[in-house]
Amino acid sequence: MYKKNINNRGETILETVIAMGILAIGVTIASAIIGSSIRNMNASKNRIIAVNIAREGIEAMRNIRDTNWLKYRYKIRQCWNNNPPKDPITGCSGDINEAIKPNDYIIYKQEGTQRWRLNPVTEITNTEDPPVVIGPTQLYLVDIDPLVDTNSDHDYTNDRDIYNHAIHADNDAMGKNDAQKTPFRRIMTIEYQNR
Repeated sequence: MYKKNINNRGETILETVIAMGILAIGVTIASAIIGSSIRNMNASKNRIIAVNIAREGIEAMRNIRDTNWLKYRYKIRQCWNNNPPKDPITGCSGDINEAIKPNDYIIYKQEGTQRWRLNPVTEITNTEDPPVVIGPTQLYLVDIDPLVDTNSDHDYTNDRDIYNHAIHADNDAMGKNDAQKTPFRRIMTIEYQNR
């Protein structure tokens, strides 16, 4: 009669090692896919925010133009592209020097009045090597309305409602000390077409 050898220990260890290797490869591939998916979601989120910030800038420029059309309707041809004065009582005189010049601008909400304002871009570079551009094109998340609880946590001091530029000499954005620096910048380039 034929007798079978029952010693299968080596085969069991080999099968376990192969199974662990396959499992490790599967976990590695799954974690790589999850990591790539998270990176893509963050890139998509930032792209959507950037598009909306650009759209907001364009709408703000249209708002300035349309407000001028309504406010100075008796001098539309001279005042349609007037930079809104800091003093709301001062109006457009029709002088060509009051017109918005072709240039790069930041467009921001003015503190207190909540009106859109334009400022020419004057970048500041620090003395590091290589120089790093700091200045007004950087956008911050700020709290513009201390009476509204945006995130419904019953704390009115920690809300960040809007993206805005640093417009104060001490580099605070509108909303003062609760400003949070973001990776976004916005520059409006104004050009006129000759007709």
